[in-house]
Amino acid sequence: MNELISVIVPVYNSEKYLSTCIESISNQTYSNLEIIIVDDGSTDESYDICKKWAQKDARIHVIKQNNQGAAKTRNTGILAAHGEVLYFVDSDDYIEPNMIASMYTIMDRECCDCVVSSFRYINDKGEELAWYTPQLSDYQTMSGQEAAKIFLTTFDIEGFSWNKLIKKKLIQKHDIHFDENKISFEDMFGMFKGILYSDRVSFYNDKPYYYRQHEVSCVHTMDLRKIENFKDTILQIKELAQKNQLYSESEFFYLHRMILQLFSILKEKNVYADNWNEIKEKCRWDTIFNMSFYRVYQLMQPRLKDDKIKTWIKVFVVWLNFSL
Repeated sequence: MNELISVIVPVYNSEKYLSTCIESISNQTYSNLEIIIVDDGSTDESYDICKKWAQKDARIHVIKQNNQGAAKTRNTGILAAHGEVLYFVDSDDYIEPNMIASMYTIMDRECCDCVVSSFRYINDKGEELAWYTPQLSDYQTMSGQEAAKIFLTTFDIEGFSWNKLIKKKLIQKHDIHFDENKISFEDMFGMFKGILYSDRVSFYNDKPYYYRQHEVSCVHTMDLRKIENFKDTILQIKELAQKNQLYSESEFFYLHRMILQLFSILKEKNVYADNWNEIKEKCRWDTIFNMSFYRVYQLMQPRLKDDKIKTWIKVFVVWLNFSL
């Protein structure tokens, strides 16, 4: 098969990396692409760069909108897409030339709705970071329900939009979209829905996506609103998982992810000096977890795999700082 694949690129003030990103898509070995670039009101040279690339490659279509945020930008791309398959690339990242072809081959062969890839973390200079990345070699094609369990209990699928090749009919059937009320973590719940509601999910173990980390990246800069976005998103996923009979997995997911996030905030406590008391009040143990330390232990211990001692140190530190 040779279906049209729509690649959606949300852009906002990414002039430094944008040409590298677009070039990596334009040079894909899979050629039947529609490349939809949505500029979200950039104030730098990003829009002009996009237009120049559109003159070079007739498959590139540029949409310009007033600044409305990353979620709205991706949703605009989905509405404009004509392809039967969708793929997302962030404008400061880039992909290897055979990425889309390799993932589509798996999708076609396995008759699946979604293919998940691994990826590489890189720094601002393009150097690979020694961070944990998904280990997918042990996974075979499976149902969406089984893949959802992996999403909830490991870090091997994650809620990123850009490590998934996904059928548009799945997105349309289940109204999967990006949450325009959030400024961060806006893709996580929608991608969990996509995994959960897929008839079949497959995996691509290579690391063909280069995920660039900056000091201003969301993962490095948390404020009170982002913390609230994270908490709301994790709770949404937990509730949907429970509606689909994934009770123990959803409890573990919520507790584990919230504790790791709160521990990360504690490590950077000096950054939040101006509003630390407000953060501490919003993230009180009894507010976030509504259960004792021992109950958290009972729910988490059976599903923890690696670094159990380190994890329990983190749980204790979070409990100590947010319960007093």
